[in-house]
Amino acid sequence: AGAGGSAGAGGSAGAGGSAGAGGSAGAGGSAGAGGSAGAGGSAGAGEEIYGAFVDAWDGHHWITRQHWRQGPASFRITQELSAERVLIAENAASNAYFPELWSRFDWTVQGGALYYCQTAYDAATEAAALATAAADAANLTTGCGGFAWSSLTPIAILGSYTDNYGGSHTITREAWSQYADRFLLSKIDNVARWALAHNDASNAFNAGKWSRFDWTTHGGDLYYCQTAYDAVDEAGAEGTPAADATDPTTGGCGGFAWSKLTAETP
Repeated sequence: AGAGGSAGAGGSAGAGGSAGAGGSAGAGGSAGAGGSAGAGGSAGAGEEIYGAFVDAWDGHHWITRQHWRQGPASFRITQELSAERVLIAENAASNAYFPELWSRFDWTVQGGALYYCQTAYDAATEAAALATAAADAANLTTGCGGFAWSSLTPIAILGSYTDNYGGSHTITREAWSQYADRFLLSKIDNVARWALAHNDASNAFNAGKWSRFDWTTHGGDLYYCQTAYDAVDEAGAEGTPAADATDPTTGGCGGFAWSKLTAETP
């Protein structure tokens, strides 16, 4: 359905927690309650932590099995203890705080919401990070080194949908899958209603490139536009101007109408 549109393959369409932007929240934790772990793919321990999230300060987190990115800071994951809900990671050399030291991240799910605590952020070794006492998941208010745990909220439109071309879409914490293609979510903004994603290497079109998805509601219906689908990098996708949501039924998506998403019933 045309360039930039929304249908089809690339088609139409601290002893405690970190506080976003890669920085430590000081000698302690980070705050915020809430953030639904959401529908659209319930996940077991070890899976629920992976994906793109925003925290209570609107900080961006991209968590894969290889790295945890918080704003400009990055942490290379070396161990996952899924039963204990713990990740161990090496702080990147480029990090502004505690470069090349070690971190421990604890997470928990309470009342359907996902929380984390950066229990260690300046451990001298991987073993020392692992040996750090676990955060207290029974106390979300002060159980993260005397501070509150931080909420992690996924994309707001989790679920399975059918578009008005008959195509299927599944949106999870980790990816937006449409038709036979998959787009790995890296950064989301639930207020401005956009998401950035790395096109999977197996996609039929624009594999390895970057996409931007905008979404909106109109007349009680959900619409999306794949505003960018072949950006060279994430920054290029983020710099793509937002689609015009004035009337998604008639235009605003690269000269075309936005695509309507209808939730699939179980």
